[in-house]
Amino acid sequence: KLYNELIHVPFVLRDGNHQRSIDTVASHIDIGPTICDWFGVESAADWRGGSLLPVIGGQQEQPEREYVFSELSHRSINDGYGGDIKPEEMVLAVITNEWKLIYNNQKDSTELYRLDETETSANDQFNTEPEVTEELVAVAQQRENSITTRTANRQEFPDEVRTRLHELGYVGE
Repeated sequence: KLYNELIHVPFVLRDGNHQRSIDTVASHIDIGPTICDWFGVESAADWRGGSLLPVIGGQQEQPEREYVFSELSHRSINDGYGGDIKPEEMVLAVITNEWKLIYNNQKDSTELYRLDETETSANDQFNTEPEVTEELVAVAQQRENSITTRTANRQEFPDEVRTRLHELGYVGE
């Protein structure tokens, strides 16, 4: 669920005057601060992300963080509605500018890939890069320890909403 074909999404800003492509690891938590910065509005103090405009504008090479996370902390067993948040169900990708570790508690597996290689079993570096693996597993475990168990607050959708969600492929019939 956390392979690049599902989580790598280009972020495009257009101002009509400039065109620049950058290849850096960023997170969806950066979108709000970037938009605020673009319009000269102060970001909320409790937002964890940061503006990408210094990177986009060339004043900074990379965002000011070592890791980006992509995570799933539940099993989707409730007809597409998600489930209770449980650290023991966590699937987490820890991504740096060079590496991606997939730490999967649901399958009791860990995989390590170079970002510039296809994520296949032949390219799994988990057993060949012990120092990188050890560092990123420690980061994944630290993130896992920060997740608290919560019961999902489920609400039934009206029939017309459920039908539309089914048509879009989000829930079963």
